[in-house]
Amino acid sequence: MVNESCLPKIMSQKSMPQLVEATCVLQFKGAEPKVRFMQQQAEAAFFDLVKVQSHSTNAPDGADPNIPRIIFPAERKRILISQMDCQMGFSFQGQALSMQERFDIVEKNSVIFDSAARSKFDACGYGVSAIIFHVNQPAAGTIEDLSADLYSRLMSVSTEYPVASLQATVGYRVKDCFVTVTVGPFEERQIDVKGLAPGVAHSIKVEDARVVGQGVGLKIDVNNRPAFAEDKNPASISELVSIGRAFFEQHMSDFLGRVES
Repeated sequence: MVNESCLPKIMSQKSMPQLVEATCVLQFKGAEPKVRFMQQQAEAAFFDLVKVQSHSTNAPDGADPNIPRIIFPAERKRILISQMDCQMGFSFQGQALSMQERFDIVEKNSVIFDSAARSKFDACGYGVSAIIFHVNQPAAGTIEDLSADLYSRLMSVSTEYPVASLQATVGYRVKDCFVTVTVGPFEERQIDVKGLAPGVAHSIKVEDARVVGQGVGLKIDVNNRPAFAEDKNPASISELVSIGRAFFEQHMSDFLGRVES
């Protein structure tokens, strides 16, 4: 579990790090240019997971292969199918769930998604799998303040110039998996559309929108690519989730622990 003693004492329970989004990615072994014709097969495989009907995006076969061709647009869980992969995304915004409960939901549903894909939606075989976690740590301060704090802790280069922004990425080898961590400040803004006439084009500057949240964001991307490159048995979806969860619990404070709210 997360060692809360590593966090600043001034942090309230409400400002604890939260898993806000997660994505399970199942890459095909190769591009499947005709995947848009497999909507009925996708319905049979995934409907029970999200309980909504799929939509076709009508993207041409020659368009970017990463553009989704089939979408299951559920509110909390959604599935996107492109010519390159199947993805299941999770959103936890506004949900009163503990971190453990959120990780458990991701693991349980990702395992079911993986099994359904391999048994009922085998477009052209599956290759690399990945689990991506997005964790937000609310904290007071401007983007410049938060960037400067991260810079002082994570960077060894020193200049005479003030830090304006920062996004750092580092990759690790854990067993036969890659764990890529990206950390940087985030800012949430809310655009007020009240009073704007409908059907009329309006120019709204993002910087004029009200700041409703800020802090430090952490993305943990765990994939089993090394096993495929080295002809080894790849880690399962459940193992990928476990690796990501353990990495977060053991090293969260290294990236977020000194950021004060």
